[in-house]
Amino acid sequence: LPSPWGPERFVYTGCMRSDERSGYEEGELSDCSLAGKLQRALDGRAVQVQPWDPTRFRPRQVLQLAPRNRGHVELLEDLQSQRLVVAKVMPISWTRTSHIEFVAAHPAETEMPWRDVCVTRYLSEELGNLHVCELVGLFRRPLAGSEGLGCGRAREEPGAEHLCMVMSHAGNDLFSWLGRTTARGREESARPMALQIFKITQKIHSCGVGHGDLSLENMLLASEEGALRFIDFGAATGRLARGLRGKSTFRAPEMYASSSYDAFLADIFSTGVAIFTLIVGNYPWKSTSPHSCQLFGYFKEHGLMAYLARRRFGRTCALDAGRRIRTRSQEVLPLSSVISPQLSSLLTGLLQVDPASRMSLQDALGHEWFHI
Repeated sequence: LPSPWGPERFVYTGCMRSDERSGYEEGELSDCSLAGKLQRALDGRAVQVQPWDPTRFRPRQVLQLAPRNRGHVELLEDLQSQRLVVAKVMPISWTRTSHIEFVAAHPAETEMPWRDVCVTRYLSEELGNLHVCELVGLFRRPLAGSEGLGCGRAREEPGAEHLCMVMSHAGNDLFSWLGRTTARGREESARPMALQIFKITQKIHSCGVGHGDLSLENMLLASEEGALRFIDFGAATGRLARGLRGKSTFRAPEMYASSSYDAFLADIFSTGVAIFTLIVGNYPWKSTSPHSCQLFGYFKEHGLMAYLARRRFGRTCALDAGRRIRTRSQEVLPLSSVISPQLSSLLTGLLQVDPASRMSLQDALGHEWFHI
């Protein structure tokens, strides 16, 4: 990427709060064409909000509720393209009508709907639709447009309107794969997906974007062969970031510091948590927040190998109604008997608490675990 800062330095201001711009001069941005392109996208100039066409989209079902923003996710049939699509449906009372209005109304929010829309469009243009979902369009729909989907949606005020982010349908997330497998043999079957996780993260970083919310929920199985696509770029950022992003289990510990951090290195930590969870069938800890989780505290003090020898859990797992992982049996065994030495080595590099010591994605892709 041609840039006065080198091949990986990437900044933008269009979707940043003032504290996220720290250290950058406004004049520097005009010299970086890639930064300018993404800035235009994040300013909302890359997509237009279209009126909802009820003759085009046929409702199928509500897939998931999103209580945080009183929204939900719908499965729809796009009669124009004759394919299934997914709509992230959010009340405009929450999204507002532009990113600027959203930031003014939610100054502390790091997961931003307009950023999600524009970064999804930007990445699909830069990378194609093999790694991220295609953005079909952004639509403004009256409440009446969601009739026929049944119960379960959040209660709306009379006259409410929705912002609908319509994307290509890519299947279930990695939790669905996790629920079909058992600990024994899971490491080998997860290896191709781990390879994809690294490659897709690397491609996103090559476009100057840190995902900010990598987790199993945001990695979709797009085919029976196991092809993955990443979604949910509402917490995306340039390489320099501040503040908490993503889910507490997957957050890199440096996010809790008051200073800025490298969002790319934070993503790498999240990939380590994701791969651990895929193979072990359980989260390594609930949170990386200081003094909030004994499991992470033990890992931080003693290292991964001691953690694996000490940690025990059920041999198989399932998901409860809240999509939390729980064990199916009372049988327990040490993690060190489930995870191979090669995988332990890979996870040790990915989960370094000190980001300066963390393994790079290039080194992860060349790790011996992929060649056993």
